[in-house]
Amino acid sequence: MDSFPFPNNFEAYFQKAMNEMVNGNFEQTIIYIKKALDIQMDEELFNVCLTLLKDLNRLEEGLELIKQHKAYLYESIRVEKNDLIFITLLIESGRLSEAKKQINQRWANFKNNPDYAHIQNILEQYLNQVETKQLQQKEEGIDKVLTESKSIINKPYYLQMNFVKSIQVLSDQDILIATNELLRNQSVHPLIKTEVLSLLVDRGMTGSIELYKEGVKQSVKLAQLKQPNETPFYLEGIYYIEGQTFRDEMEKQRLQENFFLHVLYYYPFETDIFGNPDAWFTAVRFPVKNSRVSDYVERAEKGLDLLT
Repeated sequence: MDSFPFPNNFEAYFQKAMNEMVNGNFEQTIIYIKKALDIQMDEELFNVCLTLLKDLNRLEEGLELIKQHKAYLYESIRVEKNDLIFITLLIESGRLSEAKKQINQRWANFKNNPDYAHIQNILEQYLNQVETKQLQQKEEGIDKVLTESKSIINKPYYLQMNFVKSIQVLSDQDILIATNELLRNQSVHPLIKTEVLSLLVDRGMTGSIELYKEGVKQSVKLAQLKQPNETPFYLEGIYYIEGQTFRDEMEKQRLQENFFLHVLYYYPFETDIFGNPDAWFTAVRFPVKNSRVSDYVERAEKGLDLLT
């Protein structure tokens, strides 16, 4: 506990910090410097604190100190005194995109300016480091995803879903390679296949893929697909439900949600499966045993129940 008679005494905290630093107690040094800076900003103390935090690998804490006392650095386009250590902290903490952004923000103001030749050379080296690390991370990520794709069909649902989200780093060609088995294997849950197809559509991919889903096996032309909530079948179904009478709004909402889940389950074969929204609606409200559409509704319900 501090025993200073005046808690807001900058000089007392400053002296205490210096004493701790001379004795090699850097953890305590940082504590007292922070207390001093909270009272009064001092450039020398600020830089000492950032350097200590960097040397102790407390990188996030260093960035927080910058946000607390010099938040303007994040938006600055000028060359600032603390730029080198600021960008170093960003790079070493893995915030490569932010580091690259900060370097580029300042580039125009010191490029070819002899007064900034030294810092320009350093930042050019930093920029090269960032771009090299980003490329390395991207390549490592791609290799990891492609390796994982070889065994993903044997993994549980949640890992398959995480995998689908991770494949966005791949090229279009690699995505098709990585998802080939997911789309063709009968044991993969239909919603996983829908998630893959949605990604392919979102990427604007063309060409054809082989898809096996709940007893339907077809070659699907990607250019002809729309997102599940944009298909004519879905839009017609929502319009159809709007025209029906319900006990209350909650019953209507439940039916809309159920309809969308069934569309997702069979997409892009929902029209082949159900025929039209009226047939789906009738099968849900008035199920008939051994009816083709009712059987598909029941199969979808059982498949969705597996996820709960």
